[in-house]
Amino acid sequence: MVRVAGLVRIRDLHLPLLRRAGAPHSGALTDAWPVEVENLLRAAPGYPRALAPGLRNSHLARPEVFQVLGLGISASHRCAHRAPPKSRVTRRRRERAQVRVNPYMVLAAFAADWSRLSRLLAPGARQALGRHLAELRDNGVQQERAAERAARTVLEALPAEEGERLRRHAGTRHAGAPTTGSRYEGYGAADLCLLVLDNNPMVGPVLGPIRQRLLREPSLEWMEGATDRRLIVLSDDGGRRRLPSFQFEAGSMPWEIVLDVNSVLHAGTDPWGAADWWLSRTTWWDGTPAGLLGRGRDIELLGAARALAATEGEW
Repeated sequence: MVRVAGLVRIRDLHLPLLRRAGAPHSGALTDAWPVEVENLLRAAPGYPRALAPGLRNSHLARPEVFQVLGLGISASHRCAHRAPPKSRVTRRRRERAQVRVNPYMVLAAFAADWSRLSRLLAPGARQALGRHLAELRDNGVQQERAAERAARTVLEALPAEEGERLRRHAGTRHAGAPTTGSRYEGYGAADLCLLVLDNNPMVGPVLGPIRQRLLREPSLEWMEGATDRRLIVLSDDGGRRRLPSFQFEAGSMPWEIVLDVNSVLHAGTDPWGAADWWLSRTTWWDGTPAGLLGRGRDIELLGAARALAATEGEW
């Protein structure tokens, strides 16, 4: 029995009744009684709500003792104060330990090392991570819980040493609530959403600004089955697919030269690289390649695209 400071004299209690109720004999009752009885007395008449967790497994928590003390305890209260199953306690402790870190920082640190750590995820773990990140992207009222579930999935799926490294990088949870703006080496939780949900590599401090610049260009809504597969399709920060407007001659009719150049630049597998080529200024012309559309420069555009592909060993 755990003894703490603050004892109550046993002469104030009826010892025979307490012994019949299951209280300990001899030494424990010779002079003083543990503070647990004092706690029980203080709990009346509002007991059993005031029962301290430490007493739940004590002999003093037996219903006979409460009847002797005039407190009473019903069958429903007995069930309510049983110790929870060990498996449930273990799970709760593990979950609390895992969310002590800032979950957004865990996700940001994972995004920063995505090219290496993503290969360590089993298919099932990656699917679960995708579900939680989709919830996080929805910006609902349960956003932080979605972030915690996603972070927990990552930490449990990775080898122990990698999970511990992410915890160190994430640091401890701040006094204030974690926010989606938490960043690690220029990466954020939103970058991980792009990587997992959209297979979009344009994240982080280097490629992220290029993505933002290209997304600021005029664009049209993408509709499945209604566009040519050779067109450039970009995903915005919310996962919505857009078609850069420069590709269209009028309405929804694309420039033929754009389709030819996009094929050379492999826009289907590298849409961001193709879009950057069209919308960036070069030393070849005074302006961007997109600015030359409709000006009789189609041969030059196709030649420049082939020259670029040749430097990459494709032509």
